[in-house]
Amino acid sequence: MRKVYGYIEEYLPSVIFVVIAAVMILQVLLRLIFGFSLPWTVELSMFLNVWLTFVGIAYIRRINSHIKIEMFFAYINERLPKWGQIALYVCKKLMNVSLMILLVRFGYELASRTSNLVSPAMQISMFWWYICVSLGSLGYLFREVQDIVLLARKKDIKAVEGGAE
Repeated sequence: MRKVYGYIEEYLPSVIFVVIAAVMILQVLLRLIFGFSLPWTVELSMFLNVWLTFVGIAYIRRINSHIKIEMFFAYINERLPKWGQIALYVCKKLMNVSLMILLVRFGYELASRTSNLVSPAMQISMFWWYICVSLGSLGYLFREVQDIVLLARKKDIKAVEGGAE
């Protein structure tokens, strides 16, 4: 199951990106060659960009490539004993977990509230466009919890910071 999730997490953003590229190339070619455009291509590309962003955060978290501001954390971490470093690391992870739980909740609320609305061009329920916030946050949450469990097992921050695989 974890292997399947890993493949989905890694390849779904790539597939979404390829679909965006194909749709935009189709739109440009239709405009240049035939002089008309499809009304749904811009809307699809816009929504898939949002999906790409939120679904992609779990994979970016897995390979530990998020933009970070670590100066403050590194400055304090150098001056703490090992138990203090672990406590600070867990505190940082728990703040991320809290934020992801809130994003899952509010993302689902947003999707639920907009489920009776449809997109203008494609006539698809807005629920399907906004649920990506909750799904991406769940993926990120999974990786954060996985890091905390790995830290509890190994008791070494350096073993965890390389990214959970």
